[in-house]
Amino acid sequence: MSDATPSTEPNARPDGPRLDGAPGIVLERLRDRVLDCVREMESLAIQNADLRRRLARIESADHAPSIPLSTGEDPAQLRARIESYVATLDAYLSGDDPPTDG
Repeated sequence: MSDATPSTEPNARPDGPRLDGAPGIVLERLRDRVLDCVREMESLAIQNADLRRRLARIESADHAPSIPLSTGEDPAQLRARIESYVATLDAYLSGDDPPTDG
């Protein structure tokens, strides 16, 4: 059987070689893959809807933190303390000696 045309080969594609397996098996595999894709798309759609709801809730909420950062501490003192922590972390990450207070 040499160079048969697509019309004489039942499993041949018009533009290429024969497909592996019988047509029923190939179609069954294709159907299974399509169903897997549909299930994945449904799952992603549910996740997307959940993320949209969460984003809308965040966007509509007051932008103030839900947990207080301090209990009446002076904002300037809090800022200085945080900057000190950041400087210490920067020094640690760069391998330098951490800054000292005083």
